[in-house]
Amino acid sequence: MVRIADIMKKASGEEPERKRPGREKPEEKKPARAPAEKPPSVPQKPPPGPGAPPAAAATPGRDVLAEYQAAVEFMRKQLVQARAGSQLDPGGMKQVVLGLVKALGQDPDTLVAHIMGPYGEDYLPWHSANVAVLSLKVGLALGWNEQELLDLGASALMHDIGMSSVRENIISKEGGLSRSEMEQIREHPTKSAEILAHAKGINEVVAGVVEQEHERVDGKGYPKGLKGDDIHEYARVISAVDVYEALTHPRSYRKRYVPYEALKMLMEAGRSMLDPRVVKVMVEELSLYPVGSVVKLNTEELARVIHSNKNAIMRPVVEVTTDSAGDPLAEPRVLDLTKHPMVHISTIEREEEEEDD
Repeated sequence: MVRIADIMKKASGEEPERKRPGREKPEEKKPARAPAEKPPSVPQKPPPGPGAPPAAAATPGRDVLAEYQAAVEFMRKQLVQARAGSQLDPGGMKQVVLGLVKALGQDPDTLVAHIMGPYGEDYLPWHSANVAVLSLKVGLALGWNEQELLDLGASALMHDIGMSSVRENIISKEGGLSRSEMEQIREHPTKSAEILAHAKGINEVVAGVVEQEHERVDGKGYPKGLKGDDIHEYARVISAVDVYEALTHPRSYRKRYVPYEALKMLMEAGRSMLDPRVVKVMVEELSLYPVGSVVKLNTEELARVIHSNKNAIMRPVVEVTTDSAGDPLAEPRVLDLTKHPMVHISTIEREEEEEDD
């Protein structure tokens, strides 16, 4: 469980000088990381820096959401299997990850906007799929190869599989947890690692990564209090993504934060708690104004973000939906803010349903 309170109250300070994070294995998990042959169904590795494989679908919106729903249903079944003490499905896991990589190559904006929506019944499958999508988006931006994406995606999908050992009344409890209940929650990374270590056909690095996803680069995470580069690179990605995903969805004790607010919190926490390099990539890839965000322009018009500009994260492409008086436009118009220097975003609006809660 993400300690959101720690992120929200993180003190400010200058980012420490850091060497480029290495790719060390988790503690006691030291398989070689030589790149494997590229699976034929995975898009080719993008050029260095932010980017994604080229689009290849005739109807990308429909296809990417089908891949996402397949990931949710897969995780629902895996959680049931874990609770029953049955074997997980490594073959299905690989296909789900490949499907999400494919979806991100076809229509990343549609997929990322969709996962910002509400969970369905039982939040864990949805949360797990969401973390996998966002982690893979970061991995693609970092230019990781196909085997690295497969291991990252599997780790992200399975990062909370140990929550299957926690009683449902604790997971869904409204309000604060008792000390014993919190201890059960804090055991889930270790439980996840144990489940995956005994699973057949899953790369052993995955078990080490999921055990570290609640570690923090300042050494104040759990279960081992690891610091900095002692935390596997995959775990540092999943850690930051997990926080962002949790912040942008409601919990029983708080409303959701809009993506802009969540990214600001990550940038503050990225000075010490999270990997600054990962947070930087997330801001570049997700934008301060992610697709689907409702914003007010300095012209007093309301608009919805329909495309992010990676080279100008403060100036996305928007669809203007109202005039300056707030009246709906008969024909919404598209405005690329990089081409209109006198127009800029003044505020980000919360969705109406949140304000009505």
